Amino acid sequence: MLRLIGYLSPLRALLMLATILVIATGPFFGGEHESTWGFYTNLIAPTLVVLLLFVLPLDMLMTGIFMSEATARDRQRLRHALLVEILLFLVLIAVWFPLLRSLLLARPVL
Repeated sequence: MLRLIGYLSPLRALLMLATILVIATGPFFGGEHESTWGFYTNLIAPTLVVLLLFVLPLDMLMTGIFMSEATARDRQRLRHALLVEILLFLVLIAVWFPLLRSLLLARPVL
């Protein structure tokens, strides 16, 4: 596990772990939020989804920039990280699609 974190870098590994945790709570979105679990799945996790939808593409962009001037070994490591981030980003969108759809279709109140 520590080797994987060292391979990806600690911050990127933490970002991926947070994304995996938010993806895992996606199917529990909706319903009551009177319990602690409901509070997390209905209020905290959707907020984290919106944040991750901005942070993941930014990290992918920065990874691409770093790849342009990296050595061959680092370029391979960054390419692996980029592919994992793309996969996590697409899964995050797929799992939380009902929330994203409701956010995109919301009409502003004037």
